[in-house]
Amino acid sequence: GIINCLHDPSEQELITSELHFKETLIALLSLATKGTFVLKQFTFFECLTISRMYLLNCVFEEVHAFKPF
Repeated sequence: GIINCLHDPSEQELITSELHFKETLIALLSLATKGTFVLKQFTFFECLTISRMYLLNCVFEEVHAFKPF
């Protein structure tokens, strides 16, 4: 999903965090056992984002974060 954040780009993570958390829950409910989940996250500052990463670490054997150059 997408939410227009042009009016306040510095708050993009906060504005979209609830949507991203719900998307993650739906993806987890849809995945097969031993499935793979890929997500794109710009920043990791908001509580809901940290909670989502914690959830993913509890569910998956491995979680990797990459910062592109």
